Amino acid sequence: MKLGRNDACSCGSGKKYKHCCQGIATTGEHSINAVRQDSLSSQINHFGALFNAGLFAEMERHANAVISNHPNSGISWKALGIALQAQGKDSLNALQKAAKLLPDDAETQRNMAILLQSSGRLAEAEVFHRRAAVLKPDMAEAHISLGLALFDQAKLSAAETCFKKALTLQPDSFETHNNLGKTLYAQGKLAEAEICYRRAIDRNPEFMNAYFDLGNILKDQNKLADAAECFKSCLALDPEDTQGSRLLLASIGIEPLPLRASDAQLDSLYSIRAQTWDKNTKTSYHGAELVARALKEFSSQSITPSILDAGCGTGSVGLLIHTMTEKLDGIDLSAPMLEKAREKGIYANLIETDLVSYMVDNPRRYDAITCAATLIHFGDLTPAFEAAASCLKDHGLFIFTLFPNDHAQDSQEVIVAPSSELARGGCFAHSRDYVRRLAKENGFMVESLTDEIHEFSDELPVPGLLVTLRMQRNPV
Repeated sequence: MKLGRNDACSCGSGKKYKHCCQGIATTGEHSINAVRQDSLSSQINHFGALFNAGLFAEMERHANAVISNHPNSGISWKALGIALQAQGKDSLNALQKAAKLLPDDAETQRNMAILLQSSGRLAEAEVFHRRAAVLKPDMAEAHISLGLALFDQAKLSAAETCFKKALTLQPDSFETHNNLGKTLYAQGKLAEAEICYRRAIDRNPEFMNAYFDLGNILKDQNKLADAAECFKSCLALDPEDTQGSRLLLASIGIEPLPLRASDAQLDSLYSIRAQTWDKNTKTSYHGAELVARALKEFSSQSITPSILDAGCGTGSVGLLIHTMTEKLDGIDLSAPMLEKAREKGIYANLIETDLVSYMVDNPRRYDAITCAATLIHFGDLTPAFEAAASCLKDHGLFIFTLFPNDHAQDSQEVIVAPSSELARGGCFAHSRDYVRRLAKENGFMVESLTDEIHEFSDELPVPGLLVTLRMQRNPV
């Protein structure tokens, strides 16, 4: 569950915090070519002119020049941090210096907090957020930012207090109503959360995220007709379906089951997850370990000559199997995930493409295909099975994970994942008989189909299926 971020500066400029010049200089009073350079104050004033002109490289050079003569000028360090951020450069050291030298500047403390939060240093970020809120208790953004930091650490009651405080200062903030709704939802306070989402929509009738979240709240309360209207409103605002509304409409019987989660939803989902996947999934996600274990168990050789890691993501599986193969290729639709995989230096080739089309275009090329936590986003697995069969050499292995459909009926081999969290993540659930049937139809022998713990959610185990198939083009 991702909260709406409000990183705008409180100075009223409307600029994002990292590009804000509050506290650096008065604006509009000094032209770039008419600033005297004979005093510290005039040099500091020059920052505002450079900022307003968008000359961030020059602003960086000027800040470094001032700091070289006045190393304890907090405003100069702040200006340097802003200039570096505007250019996409590392600004941590500059903002740390600024925060230390300007301990009473709420904006500087908050900017430092947001930078730490974006890099996953949540506990440290919380300290700076609290300083900003104390220094400027009437600054709604400080309470919002602190609430976001607390939410990210699952300190939900404290986050709720922060968002409520912010709403006393900015009662018409639709994003804060939405964030309070998410915080209440996460605590199981469904009726209160519903009120917050409706208030967010009242204040911004085109706020797509609020319709989607409200739809989930209503679905969880079994108010299915109202939930359907929310998901339809979300789709009207989001025709590419980045939220996955169509899948949730299918889960309540309003639309037919889609063939797979939308590309737009998966792109949005994994662009976010790419930033924290390797760190946040080390103890909570086991799909990669399951697939690697099966490859080792069922491979007929100590070294599998060629492996395709289909849906490789950041390389979770690749890290575990790259020493078991002579050649490891990876494919994925998410460019940010592939960039993280590339940093590991374990793949011979990494290709941004659809796994089905790639496998079809590379017949009998690989000795094994690994596919952890990828086919969970496919409803109909027929195209994936057919493509894998064409891509594998004789006796090659196809190893993947799914979520089980334990309530399968003849007409429901595939359903939307029954868990609300998994459904919102674009996941399906498949019956064991469905897997066996498709395996037989496509020339695979089932080596293993076992129940496993796929991952943990809120410290609770999430069941999964580990499937190992072997290509048998010429069965004995």
